[in-house]
Amino acid sequence: MLLRTALRAAGAGAVLLSVPAAASADPSILLSSGCYVQSAGQGSQTIAAKIQGLAATQSVAVRLTRQGQTIGTGDAQAADASGSLINGLTSWSADLGSGPKKSVPASVEAFDPATGATIAAAPTEIANFDYSVRTSGGKHHWKLQGLAALTGESTYYAHYFNHGKYKGRMKLGKSKGACGYLSITTTHLTPFRKVGRYDVEIEALKKYDKDAPKFKGRVTVTTRYY
Repeated sequence: MLLRTALRAAGAGAVLLSVPAAASADPSILLSSGCYVQSAGQGSQTIAAKIQGLAATQSVAVRLTRQGQTIGTGDAQAADASGSLINGLTSWSADLGSGPKKSVPASVEAFDPATGATIAAAPTEIANFDYSVRTSGGKHHWKLQGLAALTGESTYYAHYFNHGKYKGRMKLGKSKGACGYLSITTTHLTPFRKVGRYDVEIEALKKYDKDAPKFKGRVTVTTRYY
């Protein structure tokens, strides 16, 4: 079976994505991603936001909300002379249940720390960073969520090792949504005929990268495929 792995949080220095504002003179938010993920025991992905259209030195904080409830709040910062600043959240938590699931909508809001009034908001998605593999009737049911949120790549690959030596890869498929949800069924767990035990690293990269965000696990093949 595959074993659970840790979240490798993406840094806050990601390219900021444009979110349309109601008018160019109004405050607006640019987000670092269209999705943010959390992992049990490993925390949450940093949310970076650029707020612009503010008054010079205006104090602004950032919060993440889901269904109108605040699930994370950052510290206040002052806008620069041009009326902009980069602020965000280093920690947030949502009760999304356990396991890999489809993402849910949320909102990143810039607000006045003195009054709590919302200054500007941008929609996003949140999800668990997790995966599961269930075997039944000779088939293997994979569910994976969150790699695309950390890499921007949507196609997932399982890379296999035996005693530390790279043995090959198996394409799992293309995920959906900004978070990167993938649910597939395969007839085998490895691309190999040979029985044995393989360490598995699932990445959103065709060419293996030891430093890329990933899920780690182990597969023991006891029956020869094909």
